Parts: sequence; C-alpha cells; structure tokens
Amino acid sequence: AKKKAKGAGKREAEEAAKKAAEEEAAKAAAAAEEAKAAKANAKKELEKQNKALRKEKARLREQSARADGWVGQPGEDDVEELANSFSVQRCDEIKALCDEIEANENEDAIVAVLTRELTKLEGAKSEERKAAAEAAAKRAEVESKEEQKSAPWDDEDEIKLLDKACNQKFPMGTKDRWERVAEYVCEHGARPRTAKEVMTRYKAGVKPTGDDYVKFQAARDKKGSAEVKDAATERKDSFTDVEVKMNDPNAWSADQTKALAAAIEAVPKTAAAKDADRWKMIATAVPGKDAKQCFTRYKEMKEAHKAAKA
Repeated sequence: AKKKAKGAGKREAEEAAKKAAEEEAAKAAAAAEEAKAAKANAKKELEKQNKALRKEKARLREQSARADGWVGQPGEDDVEELANSFSVQRCDEIKALCDEIEANENEDAIVAVLTRELTKLEGAKSEERKAAAEAAAKRAEVESKEEQKSAPWDDEDEIKLLDKACNQKFPMGTKDRWERVAEYVCEHGARPRTAKEVMTRYKAGVKPTGDDYVKFQAARDKKGSAEVKDAATERKDSFTDVEVKMNDPNAWSADQTKALAAAIEAVPKTAAAKDADRWKMIATAVPGKDAKQCFTRYKEMKEAHKAAKA
C-alpha cells in the first residue's frame, strides 16, 4: 500500500510539473504572438503616418505653386527643403501650415507665410551648425589637453611593447584594436596610455624618441647596424654596450618571422581576395618588410617545413 501511495504521489508530481511547463509554454507563445501583433500594428501605424505626411508635403508644394512668378516667391528648391524639414512627428504642423496657406487668396500673403517659415528653418539650421561647431571646439580642446598631458614616448622598451601589441597581439582587423592595444601596453608597461595615444604613436612610426635615443641613433648611424643590450634611456655618453653588425636587408629577425606567421593566420586566403592584395595586407603587420619579401619568406618557410617532414 505504501509503495502504491508513493508511486501515485510521484505520478501526481510529474503530472503537475508537466502541466506547469505546458502552461508556461502557452504563456510564452501567447506573449510572442502578442508582441508580433503589436509590431505589425506599429508598422501599419507608421505606414499610415508616413502616407499622411507625404500627402501634406504634396499639398504644401501645390499651395505654394499658387504664388509662382510672384515677387519674392521662394524657388522650388526652397519649398522642397521646407517640405522635407517636416517629420512624421510634426505632421500636424505641416497640416496647419497648408491650411494657413490655403486660406489665403492673396499671393503676397502666401509669399509672406512661406518666407516666414523659411526664415524659421534657416534659424534652426544656424543653431544646429552653431551647436555642432561648439561641440567640435570642445572635443578639440579636450584632445589638445590630453595631448599636452601625454607622456613622451622616450622609453625604448615601451616602443617595443607597442610594436609587439600592434603587429603580433592585435594586428589590423582586430575588433576594438586600439582599446586592446592600450590595455596591453598599460598592463605590461610602466605608463598608462589611452587608445588615441597608442594609435597616434603607432601611425607616426614605431621608433623611440627622446634625447638619449637621438644620441644612440647618431652613434648607430656612424658605426652601422647595432644590437642594444641595455635600455637607451640609461645611456649617457658611452656606447660600450652596442654590438656592431653589418646591415643585411634580406635578413629576417625572430620577431619579424613571428609577425609574419601571425599575419598569415590573421589574413587567410579567400577566393574573393586577390593574392597580391592579401600579401600587401600581411606586409603591413611585418615591420621593415614589403609584400614581395613576405611572400618569398613564406615560400622558404614552407619548403623548409616540407624538407623537415621528408
């Protein structure tokens, strides 16, 4: 008896849960149907309003034409601009304007009404231009202050960090690229940087700046290509930590090879893209190399991989 009672209780619970689930599903379906109907009604209402607006615009053109050829009559372009300045939300206003013009049988009165409305429109446009100019001036002021506050890019390690972030971690095409580059530089560097700072510096060229680097650059130009062991900012007048090497334009550094591999993966070959365009895009992510050099290096790497597998 106990088993039967227990089984009956379990079945009742299952049936209750099933019924509750069915009711919830029915409610969800009803809500979806209601939302669909509301959307359809809103669309119909908007179409109705747009139709009414088109009708009043045509009416405005028609009533304005009653004063064609009269002294001071605005041109067709002015009337068209006035008509197009009215939106669905202002349909009552254009209707009232048409009623006012239609009530006037005197051409001078029609011209006066149109001139009044065009003057109001020009005033509104002037205010919009003024507001836009003020907003632009404020943005320029803020950007100018940010640039003045911006710390100089005189740390060679920070420049290398920016180069790595832009060419290896977040290459061209990455979503929110500059924000992510700024976060990376802030996380691994010694100074906070904004997205605009890293973008501006990268576009200006990934090369260190500052008096110490100018001295280092002069010494490197005099002695040849150099490999730096210590930070340029810690140097004074001695360059005993600089190893001189002959320039080889065809040589590939480990960083360049890594950048090439990352760029090839980031810019896959597609049927829609031309091969030449693809290698140009890849080259933009490889410092100091052009499209031809990148393609040649890719073929060398591919041949070396085949040889290693053989």
